[in-house]
Amino acid sequence: MLSLQQLLTPAELANTNAKLDAATWVDRRETAHGTTRQIKNNRQHREPLFRTRQLAN
Repeated sequence: MLSLQQLLTPAELANTNAKLDAATWVDRRETAHGTTRQIKNNRQHREPLFRTRQLAN
């Protein structure tokens, strides 16, 4: 694991965490097919590109 210390300022980190907390997360098994649906176990933002662009600003 790579540790990047002080990559964000405390204010930037707080802002990013607030945006992530406000996001709508969905179970990605709903998009999986076949046996993948049985083993997939993650959540993703409903609109990943939109949220990624917001986090970048």
